[in-house]
Amino acid sequence: MKSFTFLFALFLILSACPSSSGQIVRGTAPGEIYIYCFWCFSETEPTTRWGIFHSLDNGQTLSVQYKREPGSILKSDSLSGTIYLTYGPKIFRSQDFGLSWDTVPTSAGNGFASGCLRGEIYKHSSDTYYPGLYRSVDFGETFTSVNPTLTLDQILDVGTQPGELYDYRWDNFDTLVLKYSNDYGHSFTKINSDTSILDPDTLMNYPIISRGTSPGEFYLIRMDVSTRYRIFHTFNYGGTYDYNYITQPCLDCTSDNQLITFTAGREPGSFYISRAIVDSISQNHTILCIDYSQDYGITYTTNCFDLDSTFTGIGDIPAVARNDLKQNYPNPFTGQTSIGFYLEKPAFAEIAVFDIRGNQLSTLVSGKTGAGMHQVTWNGRSDGGRKLPAGIYYYRFSVDGIPAGTKKAVILQ
Repeated sequence: MKSFTFLFALFLILSACPSSSGQIVRGTAPGEIYIYCFWCFSETEPTTRWGIFHSLDNGQTLSVQYKREPGSILKSDSLSGTIYLTYGPKIFRSQDFGLSWDTVPTSAGNGFASGCLRGEIYKHSSDTYYPGLYRSVDFGETFTSVNPTLTLDQILDVGTQPGELYDYRWDNFDTLVLKYSNDYGHSFTKINSDTSILDPDTLMNYPIISRGTSPGEFYLIRMDVSTRYRIFHTFNYGGTYDYNYITQPCLDCTSDNQLITFTAGREPGSFYISRAIVDSISQNHTILCIDYSQDYGITYTTNCFDLDSTFTGIGDIPAVARNDLKQNYPNPFTGQTSIGFYLEKPAFAEIAVFDIRGNQLSTLVSGKTGAGMHQVTWNGRSDGGRKLPAGIYYYRFSVDGIPAGTKKAVILQ
């Protein structure tokens, strides 16, 4: 086993403000990450702020929009630009990289994970009337019961292959059991990991799992009794762990107040740590640091941002644009592409495709459509089934006969 000690700054928390906290997740593009963070604005204005941060270069630069509502769990979809944020029973959803949001018409449950397939979400509930594990394949619009007996478990993450899930439970309140499913959660088998990794007497917090890029690969993060995070890495579904990284003690970390969060990236060996800390010199500025590794966590490069100085000019995240048309993805495309659109209320919706001369070629949506977020797939063909040549096309969105948006799509050879 190898060990790595990471040099964390002191975690000095302002008495006038609540502790900073947040979560980091991977995006879909190389080097893409999202960070949810809340922090106290400044000592002179002790107002808690919530932000969704986005980076396309491994955390070297950040873009941010503030959001009024706090959140608890941030997840990303396999569809580019789609992220979810839960708060209490609510699931907030964005399909434009966090610029606009709507609310999924269902409760979040007790556990939440987004899948490796587009639009796939898992949620776990211990509710008496709706217990067990549920799965959605339409970005949370509807959920189907998968395993109603899974009431005491907590979903940790999906795997790299469709149908894979990791979860855990406490047996007899003192034994931590990690479990794995490869059939979308219908059944689970126990992961026979080293018992010292699961020992609640030496590793005290709830486990965090972040999937890698290879089948059977994931990172397991635990906090020990000295409040140091330990990062274990496996290539064989937890049978053996290759590495053990140890952070310096975190002075204000508990299982419910994660000042340090983790995620594996989209590229082999990529791993990220986000840290929300208070400047130990001025003691009235919150610093967000992103540590990025390209070698499975052995070495890191770090970029830090003063949240109070750098991002004070950004306003609140606006409400979701009503009757909104999303950019298709992928774009340009070959084969097929997905187009999202949002309706404020039930209406007659139409999406039609035109060439650059204004000739209508295909009708993708035409009919009474319910409120909320929707997704339609275009195969690059006309209504008659003719494969359209490479080039630029436009798709137009109208609601009850009123134009509501036009976007450009590009077909490649």
